[in-house]
Amino acid sequence: MLATHGGTSTSSEKRMTKHEIEEIKEIFEFTSPCFSNTFPHHERSKRRINCKNIIIRKEKKKLDTAAFEWYFRNLWKSFSDDKKSSFGYLDCLWNHWSLLILCHFGESLESKIRAPCMLLLDSLQMANPKRLEPNIRKFVFDIYKEEGRPESKQLISKIPLLVPKVPQQRNGEECGNFVLYFINLFMDGAPENFSVSEGYPYFMKKNWFGPEALEHFFRKLDSIPKPDL
Repeated sequence: MLATHGGTSTSSEKRMTKHEIEEIKEIFEFTSPCFSNTFPHHERSKRRINCKNIIIRKEKKKLDTAAFEWYFRNLWKSFSDDKKSSFGYLDCLWNHWSLLILCHFGESLESKIRAPCMLLLDSLQMANPKRLEPNIRKFVFDIYKEEGRPESKQLISKIPLLVPKVPQQRNGEECGNFVLYFINLFMDGAPENFSVSEGYPYFMKKNWFGPEALEHFFRKLDSIPKPDL
Protein backbone atom coordinates (compact mmCIF):
# COMPACT_ATOMS: atom_id res chain seq x y z
CA MET A 1 0.00 0.00 0.00
CA LEU A 2 1.34 3.41 -0.94
CA ALA A 3 -0.06 6.59 0.57
CA THR A 4 0.66 10.23 -0.15
CA HIS A 5 0.58 12.98 2.47
CA GLY A 6 0.67 16.69 1.69
CA GLY A 7 2.28 17.81 -1.57
CA THR A 8 0.57 19.62 -4.40
CA SER A 9 -2.34 17.28 -5.07
CA THR A 10 -5.70 17.76 -3.36
CA SER A 11 -7.29 14.56 -4.62
CA SER A 12 -8.66 12.42 -1.80
CA GLU A 13 -8.33 9.18 -3.73
CA LYS A 14 -5.84 8.16 -6.40
CA ARG A 15 -5.95 4.81 -8.14
CA MET A 16 -3.19 3.24 -10.18
CA THR A 17 -3.78 2.06 -13.71
CA LYS A 18 -3.58 -1.65 -14.46
CA HIS A 19 -0.41 -1.04 -16.47
CA GLU A 20 1.27 0.77 -13.55
CA ILE A 21 0.35 -2.01 -11.15
CA GLU A 22 1.75 -4.67 -13.48
CA GLU A 23 5.01 -2.72 -13.82
CA ILE A 24 5.47 -2.55 -10.05
CA LYS A 25 4.54 -6.21 -9.67
CA GLU A 26 7.48 -7.11 -11.90
CA ILE A 27 9.76 -5.25 -9.50
CA PHE A 28 8.45 -6.52 -6.16
CA GLU A 29 6.80 -9.90 -6.83
CA PHE A 30 8.18 -12.81 -4.83
CA THR A 31 10.73 -10.64 -3.00
CA SER A 32 9.28 -11.23 0.46
CA PRO A 33 9.12 -14.38 2.59
CA CYS A 34 5.69 -13.39 3.93
CA PHE A 35 3.88 -16.07 1.93
CA SER A 36 6.72 -18.53 1.93
CA ASN A 37 6.72 -21.83 3.78
CA THR A 38 10.14 -20.87 5.14
CA PHE A 39 8.63 -18.27 7.46
CA PRO A 40 9.32 -19.49 11.01
CA HIS A 41 6.21 -20.64 12.85
CA HIS A 42 6.05 -21.32 16.58
CA GLU A 43 3.47 -22.88 18.85
CA ARG A 44 1.24 -20.27 20.42
CA SER A 45 2.07 -19.60 24.04
CA LYS A 46 -0.65 -19.19 26.65
CA ARG A 47 1.34 -16.33 28.14
CA ARG A 48 1.31 -12.74 26.97
CA ILE A 49 3.91 -12.38 24.26
CA ASN A 50 6.34 -9.50 24.71
CA CYS A 51 8.25 -8.64 21.57
CA LYS A 52 10.30 -5.49 22.03
CA ASN A 53 7.61 -4.04 24.32
CA ILE A 54 4.84 -4.75 21.80
CA ILE A 55 2.23 -7.18 23.18
CA ILE A 56 -0.13 -8.99 20.85
CA ARG A 57 -2.46 -11.48 22.52
CA LYS A 58 -4.01 -13.04 19.47
CA GLU A 59 -2.66 -13.67 16.01
CA LYS A 60 -4.73 -12.18 13.22
CA LYS A 61 -5.97 -14.13 10.25
CA LYS A 62 -4.77 -13.48 6.72
CA LEU A 63 -6.65 -10.82 4.74
CA ASP A 64 -7.00 -11.49 1.04
CA THR A 65 -7.28 -8.58 -1.39
CA ALA A 66 -11.09 -8.43 -1.24
CA ALA A 67 -11.16 -8.47 2.58
CA PHE A 68 -8.42 -5.85 2.80
CA GLU A 69 -10.26 -3.59 0.37
CA TRP A 70 -13.46 -3.93 2.41
CA TYR A 71 -11.76 -3.06 5.70
CA PHE A 72 -9.80 -0.23 4.12
CA ARG A 73 -12.85 1.41 2.59
CA ASN A 74 -14.66 1.25 5.95
CA LEU A 75 -11.61 2.78 7.61
CA TRP A 76 -11.32 5.48 4.93
CA LYS A 77 -14.96 6.50 5.41
CA SER A 78 -14.32 7.09 9.11
CA PHE A 79 -11.96 10.00 8.38
CA SER A 80 -13.25 13.54 7.94
CA ASP A 81 -13.28 15.19 4.51
CA ASP A 82 -10.66 17.66 5.71
CA LYS A 83 -8.40 14.81 6.72
CA LYS A 84 -8.91 12.88 3.49
CA SER A 85 -8.20 15.96 1.37
CA SER A 86 -4.55 15.83 2.48
CA PHE A 87 -4.07 12.18 1.57
CA GLY A 88 -4.27 9.90 -1.41
CA TYR A 89 -3.67 6.19 -1.76
CA LEU A 90 -2.61 3.66 -4.36
CA ASP A 91 -3.68 0.13 -3.56
CA CYS A 92 -0.90 -2.14 -4.81
CA LEU A 93 -1.91 -5.42 -3.20
CA TRP A 94 0.01 -8.66 -3.69
CA ASN A 95 2.25 -10.98 -1.72
CA HIS A 96 3.63 -9.21 1.39
CA TRP A 97 2.00 -5.86 2.20
CA SER A 98 3.80 -2.92 3.74
CA LEU A 99 3.00 0.80 3.79
CA LEU A 100 5.03 3.38 1.87
CA ILE A 101 4.09 6.98 2.69
CA LEU A 102 5.25 9.76 0.37
CA CYS A 103 5.20 12.97 2.42
CA HIS A 104 5.21 16.57 1.13
CA PHE A 105 6.09 15.67 -2.44
CA GLY A 106 6.12 18.86 -4.47
CA GLU A 107 7.67 20.84 -1.63
CA SER A 108 11.29 22.03 -1.54
CA LEU A 109 13.99 19.75 -0.16
CA GLU A 110 15.31 22.82 1.63
CA SER A 111 12.09 23.35 3.60
CA LYS A 112 12.48 23.22 7.37
CA ILE A 113 8.89 22.15 8.05
CA ARG A 114 7.57 20.35 4.94
CA ALA A 115 10.55 18.82 3.16
CA PRO A 116 9.76 15.70 1.07
CA CYS A 117 10.46 12.35 2.68
CA MET A 118 9.41 8.71 2.38
CA LEU A 119 8.35 6.50 5.29
CA LEU A 120 8.32 2.72 4.85
CA LEU A 121 6.36 0.91 7.57
CA ASP A 122 6.86 -2.84 7.47
CA SER A 123 5.65 -5.36 10.05
CA LEU A 124 8.15 -7.92 8.73
CA GLN A 125 11.57 -6.39 9.36
CA MET A 126 13.21 -9.77 8.88
CA ALA A 127 12.43 -9.33 5.17
CA ASN A 128 14.86 -6.37 5.11
CA PRO A 129 12.55 -3.69 3.68
CA LYS A 130 15.51 -1.39 2.89
CA ARG A 131 16.36 -3.75 0.05
CA LEU A 132 13.46 -2.15 -1.83
CA GLU A 133 15.01 1.33 -1.80
CA PRO A 134 16.44 1.29 -5.38
CA ASN A 135 13.09 0.14 -6.76
CA ILE A 136 11.16 2.67 -4.68
CA ARG A 137 13.30 5.51 -5.99
CA LYS A 138 12.89 4.27 -9.55
CA PHE A 139 9.14 4.15 -8.97
CA VAL A 140 9.13 7.76 -7.70
CA PHE A 141 11.24 8.89 -10.66
CA ASP A 142 8.78 7.21 -13.05
CA ILE A 143 5.88 9.04 -11.37
CA TYR A 144 7.65 12.38 -11.76
CA LYS A 145 8.57 11.60 -15.36
CA GLU A 146 4.98 10.64 -16.20
CA GLU A 147 3.76 13.93 -14.72
CA GLY A 148 6.33 15.91 -16.72
CA ARG A 149 8.10 17.17 -13.62
CA PRO A 150 11.76 18.30 -13.85
CA GLU A 151 13.21 16.41 -10.86
CA SER A 152 16.28 14.37 -11.79
CA LYS A 153 17.32 10.98 -10.44
CA GLN A 154 20.07 12.75 -8.51
CA LEU A 155 17.55 15.01 -6.80
CA ILE A 156 15.23 12.09 -6.01
CA SER A 157 18.17 10.22 -4.47
CA LYS A 158 18.34 12.99 -1.86
CA ILE A 159 14.77 12.44 -0.63
CA PRO A 160 15.14 10.66 2.74
CA LEU A 161 13.71 7.14 3.03
CA LEU A 162 13.12 6.18 6.66
CA VAL A 163 12.17 2.74 7.97
CA PRO A 164 10.97 3.28 11.56
CA LYS A 165 10.72 0.46 14.08
CA VAL A 166 7.11 -0.65 14.17
CA PRO A 167 5.14 -3.52 15.77
CA GLN A 168 5.98 -6.85 14.17
CA GLN A 169 3.67 -9.60 12.98
CA ARG A 170 3.98 -13.02 14.59
CA ASN A 171 3.22 -15.15 11.57
CA GLY A 172 3.19 -14.97 7.77
CA GLU A 173 -0.41 -13.82 7.45
CA GLU A 174 -0.87 -10.68 9.56
CA CYS A 175 0.67 -8.02 7.31
CA GLY A 176 -2.64 -6.73 5.93
CA ASN A 177 -3.97 -6.08 9.43
CA PHE A 178 -0.82 -4.19 10.37
CA VAL A 179 -0.94 -2.03 7.23
CA LEU A 180 -4.48 -0.99 8.18
CA TYR A 181 -3.25 -0.15 11.68
CA PHE A 182 -0.37 1.95 10.33
CA ILE A 183 -2.70 3.85 7.98
CA ASN A 184 -5.15 4.61 10.78
CA LEU A 185 -2.40 5.69 13.18
CA PHE A 186 -0.70 7.98 10.67
CA MET A 187 -3.87 9.67 9.47
CA ASP A 188 -5.13 10.17 13.02
CA GLY A 189 -1.91 11.34 14.60
CA ALA A 190 0.58 12.69 12.06
CA PRO A 191 0.86 16.50 12.00
CA GLU A 192 0.35 18.50 8.82
CA ASN A 193 3.89 19.88 8.97
CA PHE A 194 7.03 18.04 10.05
CA SER A 195 10.63 17.52 9.00
CA VAL A 196 13.02 14.56 9.15
CA SER A 197 16.16 16.66 8.78
CA GLU A 198 17.25 15.67 12.28
CA GLY A 199 15.98 12.09 12.26
CA TYR A 200 12.60 10.59 13.00
CA PRO A 201 9.89 13.07 14.00
CA TYR A 202 8.34 12.54 17.42
CA PHE A 203 5.31 10.69 16.07
CA MET A 204 7.41 8.04 14.33
CA LYS A 205 9.40 6.91 17.32
CA LYS A 206 8.97 3.62 19.14
CA ASN A 207 6.70 4.92 21.90
CA TRP A 208 4.15 6.08 19.32
CA PHE A 209 3.14 2.48 18.64
CA GLY A 210 1.55 1.48 21.95
CA PRO A 211 0.43 -2.14 22.52
CA GLU A 212 -2.93 -1.08 23.95
CA ALA A 213 -3.70 1.05 20.88
CA LEU A 214 -2.73 -1.84 18.61
CA GLU A 215 -5.05 -4.28 20.38
CA HIS A 216 -7.84 -1.70 20.44
CA PHE A 217 -7.54 -1.22 16.68
CA PHE A 218 -7.63 -4.95 16.01
CA ARG A 219 -10.79 -5.23 18.11
CA LYS A 220 -12.24 -2.37 16.07
CA LEU A 221 -11.51 -4.32 12.88
CA ASP A 222 -13.17 -7.41 14.31
CA SER A 223 -16.31 -5.37 15.08
CA ILE A 224 -16.80 -4.28 11.46
CA PRO A 225 -19.58 -6.36 9.85
CA LYS A 226 -18.04 -8.67 7.30
CA PRO A 227 -19.71 -9.13 3.90
CA ASP A 228 -19.76 -12.37 1.96
CA LEU A 229 -16.48 -11.92 0.10
